[in-house]
Amino acid sequence: MNRSLSLFLVFLLVLVLLGGIGTWYLGPAVVSLAVDEDRRDSPFYLLHLTAIPGGAESSPFRSELTELVTADGGQLLWRAATIQLLEGRVQDEWQNLQLFEFARGGDFVQMLTSTGYRQLRAAHPLLLRLALGTSEAPDGIVSSGAAVLSLFRVDEDSAEFARGARELASNLEQFEGSLIWEAPLVDLDGDVGWNRVMVFEFPRVDAAQRWVRDPTTMTQRALIKRGTSGMVTLIVQSS
Repeated sequence: MNRSLSLFLVFLLVLVLLGGIGTWYLGPAVVSLAVDEDRRDSPFYLLHLTAIPGGAESSPFRSELTELVTADGGQLLWRAATIQLLEGRVQDEWQNLQLFEFARGGDFVQMLTSTGYRQLRAAHPLLLRLALGTSEAPDGIVSSGAAVLSLFRVDEDSAEFARGARELASNLEQFEGSLIWEAPLVDLDGDVGWNRVMVFEFPRVDAAQRWVRDPTTMTQRALIKRGTSGMVTLIVQSS
């Protein structure tokens, strides 16, 4: 084997190793976003949920994250606090959520890989967090009132989920509600695999609670659940 070929093979090996390190550190979803030119230059939305073990309600993490996002060209679209965990495990009772918009997916990747973001995470080692992303914008923003947020782990090509999702909004008007966001998701940390979100807006918490207890709603949610391997539903109050 001549020297030029050996150097070329070493170069390829280095590229493979760097790619593997990048995928391990950032996760395949973020790496895919970083290398896809169309997605990198299109708007990107970060849904970020947090909880503090022991039930503490305050943490500077959210305000510090908002500052980082703003510094990298993003903006806070919505924030809310959980009123009730309707469906899911105890560890799914996220206390707070934030929805951020980045004008470019590349701006999000820049924020995620920044020294400031690494320092922020290191400064809050006990904070539980869930980071989900999508390129699909919400139809509206819940600036006040309440919302029902559902996360799903949808089985591939699930006809039951598609059918149930179409019908779930059929009775919303009776409760002054509306579907403001239905979008595919990527789990940016790759831990739990949530891949779909639905957000329903209501003027008040009691209207949201009456909707989820309605027999029609309960039937449609049961149909949706048949096409999933996981489901979390929270009633949240905009803050």
